[in-house]
Amino acid sequence: YIANYLQEAVYIGDKKVSGVRGVEPALYAVKPLVEYFGSKKIKSITYGDIRTYRQVRFTTPTKHGTQRSIAAVNKELGKLKRMLNIAVREQWLNRNPFDNG
Repeated sequence: YIANYLQEAVYIGDKKVSGVRGVEPALYAVKPLVEYFGSKKIKSITYGDIRTYRQVRFTTPTKHGTQRSIAAVNKELGKLKRMLNIAVREQWLNRNPFDNG
């Protein structure tokens, strides 16, 4: 995902045709996902794992010691959903675990 999808945006005229507008913020959202799910096989990720990840992220303070925002966790979950949708499209998964929630 990082190598193929988190690249600088490519524009044709005023339209973005590939990549992401902000690579650095996207990488910040992906980093905790890699740390949490990195050792798991993609087929073994369940909706329960996603729900547990969400709770862990809410209870983990930010680097400044403050409460993590709902928006920050939702951005991370959005990236995870995108990764799992790509896995379904590539036929590495039969179904996205997010569909079970």
